[in-house]
Parts: sequence; structure tokens; C-alpha cells
Amino acid sequence: MPIGDGWAIDQEVFDAICRLVPVNGVLLEFGSGSGTFAIAKTGRSVYAVEHDVAWVGKYPLIEYIYAPIVNGWYDADVVRKNLPVKYDCVLIDGPPKRYGRHGIMSHLDLLSDVPVILDDMQRNSECLLGAALSEVLCRPLIPSPITATGKMFGIIL
Repeated sequence: MPIGDGWAIDQEVFDAICRLVPVNGVLLEFGSGSGTFAIAKTGRSVYAVEHDVAWVGKYPLIEYIYAPIVNGWYDADVVRKNLPVKYDCVLIDGPPKRYGRHGIMSHLDLLSDVPVILDDMQRNSECLLGAALSEVLCRPLIPSPITATGKMFGIIL
């Protein structure tokens, strides 16, 4: 069952983040929702890149980076200027489906050498993105089983 509202990660994604990001560690998330707040409440720092001003500041404990969509992806200049110095994991859960998430392919430096979680891999576009990221990063993609809500995610280690 999703954590909170309909714009949330599944419990399985939440659990994977908690395994990969130590308490007092840092998660960099592209896209935000109520799951973002659930993670922040565990003592992990969360930097959430968000294009929708209505979501910026929606929950406490989160460091929001407002980056409007430019050329199909978050404004990379804004993202780079506001990134934390170090992060332990990246969650790609945005931008929304109407924009697509393939824009990350032009900004691979943001993924550094940390695990990358790609949500919504039940969608063909995210499945293809996961395979492409795994190939260019030369790191394995471990897909999840179908969750109770019919979703999938993958982890690039």
C-alpha cells in the first residue's frame, strides 16, 4: 500500500531506501510526494528536486530544490547549484510521466557512484531507462518483483 497519498512510493521502495541510506545519510530525490516526508521522518536527510511549485515546501524536514522543467527535464543549472555536497543514494521518481525521465541521461554526473533507485519500472519507458542507465553506468540493474500495488522499481548498484 502506498505511503500516504497517491503520489507516494510503495513500501518496498521505502524499505530499499532505508537499507541503502544510513540514518543521518542523504537521499537525493527527483520528484517528491508524501513518501519523501516518510523518509525524512526516519532521520535521513532528503533533498527533493521538484518542478511543481505547489509541492515545494509541502512537508517539513525536506530540503526542496525548485527546478522548473527546461527542455524536458529539471533545470540542470538550478539542480547543480543546490545539490548537497555528498549523497548516499538517488531516487528517480520524477519528473512526471508527461515529461518523461530520460532527461537524466544528459546529466549522468548527478548519479555519481551511489545506488540509483528508479521507480515505476512497470512502465515501458522507465524499464528502458533502467536498462540504458545500467549500461552507460556499467553497473547492474536489479529489478524488483511486482509490488502489492502492481508497481515495480529497480536498483542500479
